[in-house]
Amino acid sequence: MGGQGIWIEEIGSFKKKISTAAQVNVEIVEAYITAFSISPAYQDLSYLPMFKEYDTYPCRYKRKLGLIYRPICVFQSDGKTKVLFSYRGFVQSQYNLLDNIRISNYSCISDVMGRYIGMLNRKRGRNFEAGVFELYVKLPGIICHRSAKIGPKEKLLNKGGALGDIDIMLIDNKTKRIMLVEAKNYNECKTPYEAVAYEKKMLKDMAMVVKRDKWARDHKDLFESYARTKTTDYQVASIMLTFNLCPAKIFCDNYETPLPIVWIRDVIEKPMLVFDYGNYS
Repeated sequence: MGGQGIWIEEIGSFKKKISTAAQVNVEIVEAYITAFSISPAYQDLSYLPMFKEYDTYPCRYKRKLGLIYRPICVFQSDGKTKVLFSYRGFVQSQYNLLDNIRISNYSCISDVMGRYIGMLNRKRGRNFEAGVFELYVKLPGIICHRSAKIGPKEKLLNKGGALGDIDIMLIDNKTKRIMLVEAKNYNECKTPYEAVAYEKKMLKDMAMVVKRDKWARDHKDLFESYARTKTTDYQVASIMLTFNLCPAKIFCDNYETPLPIVWIRDVIEKPMLVFDYGNYS
């Protein structure tokens, strides 16, 4: 039964209609309904460990048991099990699903999907890093290296363990400055909750970069093979370069972090400005 953009029908006949129209088995339709529906069964989550209590909170964005993720409602009426959904809500849900997967921001349940989202996230990060490298590698007078490894075992190490590669290493032999760039393609924030999550993730990542920055300042001689000259008297600095603007910088006039946070748009037209953001020593 359809009317005013709303569909309500007994679940058995609904399955058969979809199965016939899509030319798929009823079992596939049932699996789809299970994955994209909410019902009274979710009132008790004790048997559903993949969900948390906050997934039922109406005010929580991206909750797994919200209509934006599960646009089909399964309910009991007159002793029959029925389904209800709106055409607009269904289409919006599918667009939201595909968009969140595309930007690797989907809140998934299964391990398989989790690995796929992780793969997409790493790919986005590599693409951003590659774009930054292409921006600087052609600049005259600048030596640019990507995923630079330095140290005795070709890994940047300290007593606390590996500190990872340097995403982008920029060397200006004329001014004797070395800029170490940590390129981060964090997702754009659409809600206050995501803004808080952004900052927590950024500060957690920054902690490792701060350790690497200290190590680099104490081992300037190891940059000589990259600079092709002596570097003991060079100045070294590190920054976090982000694809999207850090939301905290919008809300806080004097927002301070252990390392400078630079938005790629602030240097895209004048790339050499990136050297001006460093706290050198």
